[in-house]
Amino acid sequence: MLAPLFALVACYALDDVPLQVGGHCKPPEVHTVVRVLDGDTIQLDSCDGPEIRFLGVSAPEVVHDVPDACVTNPSDSPDARDDCYGPEARAYLDALLTGQTVRIEYDETCTDRYGRELGYVYLTTTVTNDTGDDAATTPSGSDLFVNLDLIRRGYARVYTDFDDIRQAEVLYTAEYAAQASSAGLWGVCE
Repeated sequence: MLAPLFALVACYALDDVPLQVGGHCKPPEVHTVVRVLDGDTIQLDSCDGPEIRFLGVSAPEVVHDVPDACVTNPSDSPDARDDCYGPEARAYLDALLTGQTVRIEYDETCTDRYGRELGYVYLTTTVTNDTGDDAATTPSGSDLFVNLDLIRRGYARVYTDFDDIRQAEVLYTAEYAAQASSAGLWGVCE
């Protein structure tokens, strides 16, 4: 009786067993981006859909004064000002993601203090930006890790309030490289 059981177990190598490290809020989900609020926050599926804040990412703040599919008359405060490189970060993310299908993966920290879900955002398509930069193009069928892409290009910094995120090391490595090369905000704002 043990031989058939051993044979069944022996068919699978440890590499074949999916392992999850740490807790996760929920399993990955696929959504359509309907709106980009700023350089680190998107809205999914509809104007009433969930807002996703990019986990581990802090883009410069922007005044929410740009009309879009969900807001035709945004508020206009005369005292409000965009942070340095905020409009560029929002414009890049808008061109990259609006109308696109994304996969959201979650980690241990589920929401921020504003109730927005926190996630890693992946885009699966061929992506080319307006600069013709070869590094901005990914082959069809590969996933662009958007959180990392924003930091690597200098549109954002690593958000340091969460120490329990599994992608922290790769995000910090991208930030150090962006700083060293004066990419994006590192060359303009710092």
